[in-house]
Formats: sequence, C-alpha cells, structure tokens
Amino acid sequence: MLLAEPGEQCPNSYARVSWPAQASGGAAGPAGQQGAPGPQGPAGPVGPAGPRGASGSPGATRLTFSVFQRTAFPDKGEVRARCPKGFAVVGGGLGGLDYKYRLVGSYPLVENRTPVGWAIVLGRSPRYTIVPGERVRTSAESTVGSFGKSHSHAYDRPARLLPLEASSAPEKITVYAVCVRLLTLQVAKPRQPGGGTRKG
Repeated sequence: MLLAEPGEQCPNSYARVSWPAQASGGAAGPAGQQGAPGPQGPAGPVGPAGPRGASGSPGATRLTFSVFQRTAFPDKGEVRARCPKGFAVVGGGLGGLDYKYRLVGSYPLVENRTPVGWAIVLGRSPRYTIVPGERVRTSAESTVGSFGKSHSHAYDRPARLLPLEASSAPEKITVYAVCVRLLTLQVAKPRQPGGGTRKG
C-alpha cells in the first residue's frame, strides 16, 4: 500500500481508493464491545433565584379561651366545674381553700375521651391546739386511828396537743376550669358589582 498526495498519480498495478475503504462484496464485521463510561463532569453553577410567590390568605381559624367557675361546699365529695358545649378544658384549680380542708385530688373531668371540665376533691384536715406544760400538785388525806394526816404530791405535766372540734358550717370553695374553643372563620368573598338599577 502506498500513500499518494492529492493530485498525485498512482503507479502502475496500483488503484486509488478512499479511506476508510471497504472491500466490495464483503460483509461488515461484528460491532465491538461498549467502552467503559467516562468520569462525571463537574457540577454546573447555581441558577438564579426564582421570583417570590404571592402572599397566602390570612388564617381561617382562631383559638379562644375562657375561665368558668363553680362555687360549692367541699363536703359534697367531688366538686366539678364544667365547660360549655363546644369547649375543651386545658387546666383548672380552686380558690378559697379553708385551713380545715386539705387537697386530695385535682384533675380534668373526661367524658367519652374528651376533657369537658375540672374536678376537685378535698378532705377534712384535723385541727389541734397546743396546751403548754405546767406543774400540777395533788393532795390526799388518810385517817389512821384517831389522827388524820394529809399529804400532797407535785409533778410536771408536759405540753400536749388537744384536738379541736370541726366547725359545723363548712366554708364554700370555688373550682375553676380553663376552657378553649377552636373557631372557624368564614372569609368574606369580594363583592362583585351588580347590574341592578339604583332607585332614588
């Protein structure tokens, strides 16, 4: 095989062919195997920020709360303060607790798995007064024959607690329930100009 420059004649017994050349009448060879993928290129630059979206509409719900109370005698067992219908309780407590009572329980009132109020249970608190210590003297007389003799003894009595009687008229207490409700607000639609006629 000889390489001829453009315009150069081929020697005798040679024929000019174009490259790549394929023998006439020959079949194409089988395709080669696919090569391995090349390395990943570097990341492109960050694109510009998009335009700011439109502001959303104002919220359609609002949470409101109120405090409801009930005044009752603590001797009635469990004293309850209930929320109105549509409210749920989130807290509670009591006021006006007299020293003659002690707090036994304070918890939400649950009905059908829904907290509907607050409950308080009180118990009697015993009352005492302190009697200070004192010196006590005792005396006694005895008769032996026709002669009578008298004698006395003295000892110190220590301080002690003396229980007091409970008042017959118990004081009232006030039970509070903090209740909340979720309100759904209706967003007013913009008014459209009407096609009516104005009278006047």
